Amino acid sequence: MDSLVHELADHPTPAFLENLLRVMQHIVQQWQAEFDWVKSVCEEELEARDTITPPQGRPQGHAPTIHE
Repeated sequence: MDSLVHELADHPTPAFLENLLRVMQHIVQQWQAEFDWVKSVCEEELEARDTITPPQGRPQGHAPTIHE
């Protein structure tokens, strides 16, 4: 498998480069979806925690936001 990748990398065709770009875009989309999911879970947990015991200086039910 490594030799095939090496061979293709030495002589990339337009189709190979297009597929490589599509794979890279797919990986970026997966990471973004994972980040968005983790962010939403964290925000839900913070909101649930604040609903039970609100921190001083913040009204009950107000959850802090998580910044990117």
